Amino acid sequence: MDLSYTLNNKIKDDKFNIDELEHYCLSLLIGEEDFQISIIDIRNNQCLLIEDFSYSSQLESLDIIRLIYKEHHLLEAGFWNNIKIAFKSQKFTVVPSTIFNSNQGQKYLSKAVKFDESKEEVLFYKHIKADCTTIFSVDKGLVKFFNDVYKNLSLHFLHESSIFIEGVLRHEDHTDLKSMFISFGSSYFQVVVTEKKKLLYYNRFITSNPEQVLKYIMVIINQLGLNQESSKVLAWGNIDSGSEKFSILYKYIRNISFGHKPEYIKSGYVFDSVQDHNYFSILSIYPCD
Repeated sequence: MDLSYTLNNKIKDDKFNIDELEHYCLSLLIGEEDFQISIIDIRNNQCLLIEDFSYSSQLESLDIIRLIYKEHHLLEAGFWNNIKIAFKSQKFTVVPSTIFNSNQGQKYLSKAVKFDESKEEVLFYKHIKADCTTIFSVDKGLVKFFNDVYKNLSLHFLHESSIFIEGVLRHEDHTDLKSMFISFGSSYFQVVVTEKKKLLYYNRFITSNPEQVLKYIMVIINQLGLNQESSKVLAWGNIDSGSEKFSILYKYIRNISFGHKPEYIKSGYVFDSVQDHNYFSILSIYPCD
């Protein structure tokens, strides 16, 4: 098996100082075929580094993460102020906080998805603003790996759904009307719908086919009573204005546009090399406690 990866992008601010790691938040976003890193100075909320890796989905995430860590000059350092690690997967569910019981995590999750209790650890994240809880499973090997690397630090484990929900609810570009927010990955997309800055809907769909994307989104629009002509729709992630997915959505949804990066995070001119909507997810990990 070819255990290798590609560094697709690296953006580093000159203000980054390896001697000041105790003032930095390290955020990691791990998927079946990609891995992203961000470093943010907690003293002024300034992003100092983003790295974006990709690899074959046939590889075990633990194997490839171990390799990246072995060859990376920063990741194994143990002096970070805090570390937040988020996982991309379909093994999750969201339940209202009013019925959530932390002792019943496996029960909630097993009703929604299949997972191996012997190999996967069940974790959860409480959304205070949304009044719901995300329950998800993570490979026990990955959890152990990170706990072993960062023995003297308390780690925050999250699911990608939590990042996107929290990122949207903290986003300044809201109206009191129903609005849709979409985040595109290479082989999936997420949808959040809000009204009066409150969460109405969240789901994650496994498809990259433009027609299927349109179909799912139109179903949500019709079911939740959004207006194709006037309802605000913002898009982030792995998409641009020339992509087939954006073109077909724009044909049927007239008020769709790209979202911008989180307003609570500062960034220097070096980050102008990427579009504002490209790294919303990795940056949205930062405010999640």
